[in-house]
Amino acid sequence: MIREDLYLDIVQLMPIPCVDVLVSDENRVLLLRRANDPAKNCWWFPGGRILHGESRTQAVRRKMLEECGLEVSAIEELKTVELNLPHEDGYVAHGITTVFTAQGSSVDPVKVDEQTIEARWLPTESILNLDLHPFVRGLLTECLTSEASGT
Repeated sequence: MIREDLYLDIVQLMPIPCVDVLVSDENRVLLLRRANDPAKNCWWFPGGRILHGESRTQAVRRKMLEECGLEVSAIEELKTVELNLPHEDGYVAHGITTVFTAQGSSVDPVKVDEQTIEARWLPTESILNLDLHPFVRGLLTECLTSEASGT
């Protein structure tokens, strides 16, 4: 675990490598509402920082267990994206996230950690009606559009 003061220095000086996981079960997607900045109160994918010595796939499995209490399967890399997210303390967090898709069992309620306000399995047909962060909306739109067209 990185001390909070050291992490604040690191996040202001360097990009942070992360994973985000688009977890689905049948026609639903799991989203979490973030408790902390950046993107506080926004709906987001499960995920987070990659630890030193950890592969991205290992990070996916660890974050899903830590954040949601879920084991996932059929993990596939989707794309890597750079994000610049404003923080309420005035700096911009620079993240490089690899987005994965995965299958999970729809445990309900989903166990959440202290980083999460709530978690919901949301039907794909209505998910875009939510007030989503632009990154999440764009990725879901891209995935749902390609899924509908069969590509």
